[in-house]
Amino acid sequence: MTLEKLLEHAADFAVAQFNRAGEVSPMFIAETADAHIVIPCLWADRQEKHRTFDALRLAFRAMDVERYATMGEAWTVICHDGKLPASYLAGAGLDTHPDRREIMHVIAADKERALCREWSILRPETGKPTLRPIAVKADSFGGDLASLLRDA
Repeated sequence: MTLEKLLEHAADFAVAQFNRAGEVSPMFIAETADAHIVIPCLWADRQEKHRTFDALRLAFRAMDVERYATMGEAWTVICHDGKLPASYLAGAGLDTHPDRREIMHVIAADKERALCREWSILRPETGKPTLRPIAVKADSFGGDLASLLRDA
C-alpha cells in the first residue's frame, strides 16, 4: 500500500469512528511487507507519551515496519509568529492555553516523509460533536508522530 493510500484508509477509519462514537482513541496501524498491525495507545501525560514513542521506535524496527499511520485527538495552538507558546516551552500542556483548539489528526509516515490530515472538533453544548476539515501543508509536517521510522 502506498503512503497516500494508507493515509486515506486511516482517515476514513478515524472519521467513521469519530462519527460513531464522538471520539477517536490514539492508535497506530503499522504496515510490514505482509501484515497490518493495529496498536492501541493510551498515555497519561507527555512523559508517558514520549516513553511510548521510544518503545514504538524499537518495536517498529524489530517488526520491520515499512510505514505506519496514527490517529488521535489533540490540542493545538495556531502560532501566528511561528513561535511555540512560552508556557508550553516551560512544560505546560496546550490543554491549558487560552487559544487552544481541539483537533483530530491522522498521520501516515515512512522513513522519508509524513502526510497529515486534520479536522477541527466542534463540540456543541448539546448534540453530537462534528468534524470540520483543516487544510494542512503536507510538505511541512514534522514532529514525533511523523518521525518514528526515521531513526531506524
